[in-house]
Amino acid sequence: MNKQVSHIPFGYKPSPLGPIPENWEVKRIKEIGEVFSGGTPNTEIQEYWNGNIDWCTPTDITLLNGAVYIERTALKITDLGLKSSSAVLLPPNSIIVCTRATIGNAAISLHQIATNQGFKNIVPNENIDTLFLYYTIVNNKIRLIRLGNGSTFLEVSKSDFENLTIPVPHLPEQQRIVSVLSLWDAAIAKQTALIEKLTLLKRGLMQQLLTGNKRLKGFGGEWKEVRLGEIARITMGQSPDSKYYNEIGLGLPLIQGNADIQDKKSIQRFWTSNITKTCEGGDIIMSVRAPVGEIAIATQKSCIGRGVCAIKNTSIEKKYLYQLLLFEEDSWKNIEQGGTFTAINSNEIRNKAVIIPATDEQNAIASVLVDADKEIEIQKQKLAAMQEQKKGLMQVLLTGKRRIKIN
Repeated sequence: MNKQVSHIPFGYKPSPLGPIPENWEVKRIKEIGEVFSGGTPNTEIQEYWNGNIDWCTPTDITLLNGAVYIERTALKITDLGLKSSSAVLLPPNSIIVCTRATIGNAAISLHQIATNQGFKNIVPNENIDTLFLYYTIVNNKIRLIRLGNGSTFLEVSKSDFENLTIPVPHLPEQQRIVSVLSLWDAAIAKQTALIEKLTLLKRGLMQQLLTGNKRLKGFGGEWKEVRLGEIARITMGQSPDSKYYNEIGLGLPLIQGNADIQDKKSIQRFWTSNITKTCEGGDIIMSVRAPVGEIAIATQKSCIGRGVCAIKNTSIEKKYLYQLLLFEEDSWKNIEQGGTFTAINSNEIRNKAVIIPATDEQNAIASVLVDADKEIEIQKQKLAAMQEQKKGLMQVLLTGKRRIKIN
């Protein structure tokens, strides 16, 4: 016992979480806020959907790319949909935490919001700083993942989430920690704004070059209109039985929908040992259910579910087609079908009309746009480095390993 105590630094005390400052406490989540689960209205009843209540899914959190606050969601429900389900209308400044799939991802709501059942949501008490609690939750992502249970999907139960213990200083120190981490958030937001500016500039280039409104030097001649099905093979996804989903690498990675796409590339969340339709690494993939038209590149051979299609075996330059489809992302919304969830079918994709120049001009245009993408990627790497540095700072500040003086 004496040997253990001798390793505790001066000014610190032992705790179940390891040494913490003497004036800090270890508290359970339910002691510093009220926890609410989410729910999903019946997707077959149209009266429950397309209302004015923001309804959050893990995809909405993924799309924040680490931003702290969530302002809007892709899907909305009606008052009737809210009342019919176990979803709860949360007040502004609630902390919404993914406890299924992307466990540990979180955001603070700017407005009233509801979530699906993949979340546990905290309405903080007055004696806890909301941002401090948000940072602490994010900093404990690995611990939350370890609490996950389930054969198909890992999920953190409400009881386990409520009883998660965290180190908590007095409110003034919470606020001082928040002030430091908020400076990093401001720098990250500035870098994010630069990336958005470069992205907007690239969009302007696409508008000029991919429509023929501006021609690169040395090129002339007319462009021709073709159907997408004439220049590429379209493979529609087919969802495998969910009982074959796994997280241990059996079978192929599953690209089921937008939750499996990040930064225009497929990401690896789940595998499936029941293989239906597939795509190869490097194939262009597109979401065919809400939100429709999102374009990405498959990073490896994968199984594709009904939320996506693969565009392969192109007869024109693939880099050009990829840029063209990026430019056309929003146009699919003009033809999407569906009630609860919008969608497009294989015929609509194959019959999509596009205009293309000769091969040498395709290559030249693609080169300009790829260079723009490279500059954006450089800035994204800088952003990632800043986020990693902030993560390291969170680790020492939120555990009390490094203290901040309070005037």
